[in-house]
Amino acid sequence: MVEVPDVIGKSAVEANQILTNRSLNIEITGQDEEGASQVVVSQDPPAGTEVEIGSIVTIHFEQP
Repeated sequence: MVEVPDVIGKSAVEANQILTNRSLNIEITGQDEEGASQVVVSQDPPAGTEVEIGSIVTIHFEQP
């Protein structure tokens, strides 16, 4: 089991790095505008939740 980290406010690169460092997988939803500065606005499961290693964390992006 591993605790889901908080990636809200992070970029896609930062969120992916943080989650993969915890042996978690990432699924990205939300806007995809080339060149736009986007950050994570929500995640599921929420930070602090205990999940199995390899679980998927879904993150949603929007422009700040």
